Amino acid sequence: MQFDVADNVPRNAQVLEAQLGATVGYNSSSSTQQVGLYQVTHSWTQSATWNAYDGSNAWSTPGGDTASTPAATTAIQTGTTQTAYWEPSAGCRAEWTARSPTTG
Repeated sequence: MQFDVADNVPRNAQVLEAQLGATVGYNSSSSTQQVGLYQVTHSWTQSATWNAYDGSNAWSTPGGDTASTPAATTAIQTGTTQTAYWEPSAGCRAEWTARSPTTG
């Protein structure tokens, strides 16, 4: 997922909190699974696939090039479909403060 907020958030705004929700399903023999939210470290186009960031040039790692540490994690219960929430506030705040172009 990619979010371009530059045209929708005033430049002098402060990021106090960020939250991402997604509906996920999980089936396994273990009771819960930690699922991480990782910052993507390489830009991509709408032609991106699991293997290529622009439809033809390969990611360094299939599925996308990401930071090694998750920005946030959440536990998913086995045998359920649920809405999971991550709160990557610190990462979003740092990205916004630095005013660097987001890559993901």
